[in-house]
Amino acid sequence: MKGKVLLLLAGGAITALAAGMAISYLGDKAAGENASFMPVRDADLIDRGAYLAKLGDCAACHSIPGRPAFSGGLKMGTPIGAIYSTNITPDPTYGIGRFTFADFDRALRYGVADGHSLYPAMPFTSYYNTKPEDMRALYAYFRYAVAPARIPNRANGIPFPLSMRWPLTYWRWLFASKPSPFTAPAGLDGAQAKGAYFVDGLGHCGECHTPRNVFMQLKAVSRSDGEQYLSGAIIESYFAPSLRIDGAGSLRDWSDDELAQFLQTGAN
Repeated sequence: MKGKVLLLLAGGAITALAAGMAISYLGDKAAGENASFMPVRDADLIDRGAYLAKLGDCAACHSIPGRPAFSGGLKMGTPIGAIYSTNITPDPTYGIGRFTFADFDRALRYGVADGHSLYPAMPFTSYYNTKPEDMRALYAYFRYAVAPARIPNRANGIPFPLSMRWPLTYWRWLFASKPSPFTAPAGLDGAQAKGAYFVDGLGHCGECHTPRNVFMQLKAVSRSDGEQYLSGAIIESYFAPSLRIDGAGSLRDWSDDELAQFLQTGAN
């Protein structure tokens, strides 16, 4: 009798696991929108994309010394193991050269690429609010202005079973905001609204400067979420300080010029 119970329990567990994996697979396949866009070599569009790529600091994670720009390879230490940034040049084999605009949009705003959810080390949790016109500019820039690099991606150092991708679908459903174009919070003037768009979105400041919960999701993604937002956090043994004017290491006494110089050069 005991053996039959154990067999039934094992069968139920296997069935539940298979169902969970199937739902994950179908959910990832269904992610995103059927966004059609074919970029042209428009100088203004490409320049806008170059500006946005710098603002989003894509090179910081996807470029390392001694390798072509945006060819990946940066090691990021996470609680579950090492993750290496990927090649995002337009190389068709190792990069994103085969990505349609829908594929590109799906990866950046939905966190899904090649049919599976991405690790949230790629900050799609912040990019969700990016405007469609800015997505098109970024796609045009990476397609036409970035040199392709035939450099393979490095395998992540995450041990099994944490290396399984399918549970990430559920993490994404639980903790990532549904992609939607940016809407300025009430009470902000034009300059503040523009800043909020970049800080909360492509700038992804909260990914380092906002603390995380036990499941590694951000405790806050905008100023409306309370005092945890941009209040400082530990990331890879480094403390990313508070960016709030009312927090520790306050920016209250910084002038606009001092802040701009710091963001541009890393010092003031």
